[in-house]
Amino acid sequence: MKFSQVLMLCLWLRSTSTEPLLPTCACTHKTTMLHSSLMKPMGIVSQGKCFQKAEFPISGSRWIRLLEDEKTIYALRESLTFRPCYDRLDAISGGPCPNIISRSEWGARRPRDRQSLSTPVKYAVVHHSNTPQCLDKPSCIKRMQSIQNFHMNVRRWSDIAYNFLIGGDGNVYEGRGWDTVGAHVIGYNKISIGICVIGNYTEYKPNEISLNALKRMLSCLEFKNKVINKYVLRGHRDLGSTTCPGNKLYRIIKNWHHYYWFKFSSAN
Repeated sequence: MKFSQVLMLCLWLRSTSTEPLLPTCACTHKTTMLHSSLMKPMGIVSQGKCFQKAEFPISGSRWIRLLEDEKTIYALRESLTFRPCYDRLDAISGGPCPNIISRSEWGARRPRDRQSLSTPVKYAVVHHSNTPQCLDKPSCIKRMQSIQNFHMNVRRWSDIAYNFLIGGDGNVYEGRGWDTVGAHVIGYNKISIGICVIGNYTEYKPNEISLNALKRMLSCLEFKNKVINKYVLRGHRDLGSTTCPGNKLYRIIKNWHHYYWFKFSSAN
């Protein structure tokens, strides 16, 4: 077994002993031939077919093991895209995106200026606001306004720093939005989208509703083609000298697919 394969296996074992990995779905992005475990053709599926579970092979393999209706099938990696699973909610809601509160709804100030962001970008960067949490919509709106005022009045930035922020109420709040360069990571703002979870997560974890909103927001970025297919997930501390997004939140996202897989595979 090659060293890179041993490394991937050890990393997988480590991740299963700490935080559970984010369940992953695989969807075909073109007409795809499915194969049995003996690599015999089983039939063709069209673009857009999604499977509830996907198991990733040791680095270097072209084949992905898919589990659908208790049947084991295989497909070539290059014919699939990957994203978090949400219990078929996508089909009901018309997509994986969470509820997003617009700037006008939370009473955002007008930005002093803006620079267009060229998408899709390579990085999605997770932050925490290092402020108290907010647990309902009215308090989250006040927190959004407070963060924006601090960034514009004290930091002297043109707007709130992040592209999106996530409240403890489970809502996502529009910051600079989909197509505007943020001010959240020096050197990476033009090639990343910044998502901030409101709160301080040095000593405690975000609540489940916040984490679910973060997972859905990352899937939404893929759904809307705002990040590349093999985008790289990072915490702020990976790209700058900071403790952000806090030890507890950072430990969680390090076990998510787009963090650990693309850190050690040849896809990075």
